[in-house]
Amino acid sequence: MSRKFDKSFFYNSKEWKRMRDYMLCKSNYCCELCGEATRTLNVHHKIHLDESNINDYNISLNEDNLIVLCDKCHRKIHTSSAVREGFIFNDDGEITKI
Repeated sequence: MSRKFDKSFFYNSKEWKRMRDYMLCKSNYCCELCGEATRTLNVHHKIHLDESNINDYNISLNEDNLIVLCDKCHRKIHTSSAVREGFIFNDDGEITKI
């Protein structure tokens, strides 16, 4: 029986918590897409973490691979077919075609 990949060790690490706090502060606690200031913000990985890259700090802890999003924008990104069909985030945090 194969075990499901678990990211909780990473997301509970001091390094991630430090980077998350830094990104929230850097964004002035506002969504970087819509500008909304809300209590619920997510620090989102533009390149999603998986077993092959979670230990690569150039991906998992690189601020260029992170964007602060409100719940609404975060949901849009995770449910958007655009992200899944050949689009990525550019340097300004906008979704662009690969």
